[in-house]
Amino acid sequence: TAAVDAARGSFGSTAEAQQVAHGIAQSGGLQGVTIKINRDATTVTADVTGNAPAILDIVSRIHETASAPQERVSQP
Repeated sequence: TAAVDAARGSFGSTAEAQQVAHGIAQSGGLQGVTIKINRDATTVTADVTGNAPAILDIVSRIHETASAPQERVSQP
């Protein structure tokens, strides 16, 4: 959700969201990470996929998705 939070703000960007997601994935030990950030008029979605560290030579593929509405500035 940190990547989505970075992109959904009024001044957020998909590039910033990708950097946040990549940093979190690396700190968690994921390898071969793929990050897709989609920002449309109303919603931001982040898809993160990667390989978890192997335990007993078994590699686990992990895929997580987070989504949230865009933040909008409006007049009272």
